[in-house]
Amino acid sequence: MDEYRSPTQLLADAAAINVSMTTFLARCEVAGLIDFEAQQLHRSLASIGRCAETAMALLAHHRRNLHGHRTAGAKDVANDCASTQGVSPSAVQRAIGVVEKLGQLSEIDAAARRGELSTRELELIAGAAAHNPTQQQRLLDAKAGGLTA
Repeated sequence: MDEYRSPTQLLADAAAINVSMTTFLARCEVAGLIDFEAQQLHRSLASIGRCAETAMALLAHHRRNLHGHRTAGAKDVANDCASTQGVSPSAVQRAIGVVEKLGQLSEIDAAARRGELSTRELELIAGAAAHNPTQQQRLLDAKAGGLTA
């Protein structure tokens, strides 16, 4: 991390990203793109989506911890996050479990925050690396070489 972001700064950053994305979509006309440009745009948007998924997992984990993971509030957090994201509560619970592993997996955590891993890839790679953290880079290299989830 370059610097600490206060809650106010984080909320302002998220609002700015939302405005940027909605403005982008309002102006998005893909008909004039050649294939290479369309491919590049698709890759960029996929990375943005993966970053958003990672951020939502981090937030779900944080919210669960605020409510205590063994309380009824934790179930409510999973349900609330699930309905906000349009996923199942079990998907939120899996994401929370992955975030718990990331504390010991700095290389995988960094790759996730760069938008390099889908939710499923993050789940698989973090799960494998949790058993042998020294293999983080090897697992990330395998993913880059064509590992599919």
